[in-house]
Amino acid sequence: SNASKHGVGTESLFFDKVRKALRSAEAYENFLRCLVIFNQEVISRAELVQLVSPFLGKFPELFNWFKNFLGYKES
Repeated sequence: SNASKHGVGTESLFFDKVRKALRSAEAYENFLRCLVIFNQEVISRAELVQLVSPFLGKFPELFNWFKNFLGYKES
């Protein structure tokens, strides 16, 4: 439980919560695809936030965690 306070556990907990919140395997896979294209530097941080908004927008706590994790600042 100590690990969850310092990084790694927090991320896996986040992805677990997203998977449960989205309920559908297809929606979760699409969410992960957004992250992949961001990691490949195809889209910007702001574009990533826009892309995941339909997935996480209904879950303000998860969406805010995600934006904070990304270091995204709303303009």
